[in-house]
Amino acid sequence: MGVSHDYFRAVDAPAAVRVMDQPGGPAGRGSPWDALDGRGVDPHVVLARLVAIARGAEGRSRLLDATPVWPAGACPEHWEDLPADSPWVTGPWIEELDPAVRDALADVDNARLPDLAARWARIEEFQPPYGAVDEAALQAFLERLVQLARRARDAGERLYCWSCL
Repeated sequence: MGVSHDYFRAVDAPAAVRVMDQPGGPAGRGSPWDALDGRGVDPHVVLARLVAIARGAEGRSRLLDATPVWPAGACPEHWEDLPADSPWVTGPWIEELDPAVRDALADVDNARLPDLAARWARIEEFQPPYGAVDEAALQAFLERLVQLARRARDAGERLYCWSCL
């Protein structure tokens, strides 16, 4: 079972939580949200690698800063003590990405997109046995992600990641 990730923009965390009312998530069919189906691009590792490459810090990538928004409350310390039906176990989950992530993506010059996509396509997470990626599809996703980040920044909004099993 894999985890799906949708990236979307909202003015703040309470507004972002309203995405829970959207069947299929923010990028689902008929959704009114400005969202992007991120499929296997998890925010903590794969997106973090992209942001590091975009910033010119490819060898110094670290986990991405994101704040849990849903489920409400602090992230539990002892997962093994949670009931099987806990929303922390079953999802979906929403995280607010650090504004620096939004800005790093929004600042990418369009002329850099092909090279950035090519470099991102070579990360370990996109290589066998972990996975395989179509570079053209990755570049198309990157272009849409950069545009989403620009719209969020221009509107004074944040980027969020909705994840589900």
